Formats: sequence, C-alpha cells, structure tokens
Amino acid sequence: MRRLLATRDVTRYIGDMAQVNECLAALLVLPPDKRIDAANALFDSLDAEEEHGWEEAWADELMSRVEGLRKGTRQSVDSETARARVRERLRSLQR
Repeated sequence: MRRLLATRDVTRYIGDMAQVNECLAALLVLPPDKRIDAANALFDSLDAEEEHGWEEAWADELMSRVEGLRKGTRQSVDSETARARVRERLRSLQR
C-alpha cells in the first residue's frame, strides 16, 4: 500500500510540475513589465501565515554570502553571468 501511495504522489508531482512548466513557458514570452506583474501577483498570493520563516532563512543566507565574500571563500558574479546560469538551469529542468 505504501508503494502505491508513493507512486500516486510521484504521478501527481509530475503532473503538477508539467503544469508549472507550461505556465512558466507562457510567462517567459511576455514582455518584462507583464512578467513583473505576474511575479508580483504570484508573490502576493502567498499566505503570510504559510511562509514558514523564508524571510529569516533568506536573511541567514544573505549574511552567509556576505561573510563568504569578506573572508574570500566566495566570489561574486555579475548579473549577466548569474542570469545566464539561471536560464541554463531552467532549460536543463525542462528537458
């Protein structure tokens, strides 16, 4: 029974991700101002009670990155390189 539930969960997850990828593909062809509007609407739809401390986690991550830069254990990357890396990662997830 446990394996059947896991199979159903995986099937549901794959279906959900396919829907997410379809929506993302449709959004990515919009002009930048419309993508910003969509991103803001999506962000605003999140319930503050269900955020599970992401702001604190993100603040911790930022502090860790700043500390890494100060110590020389991390290197900064320009925005064009960062965007190219994100685009490549998104492409690899769609394959």
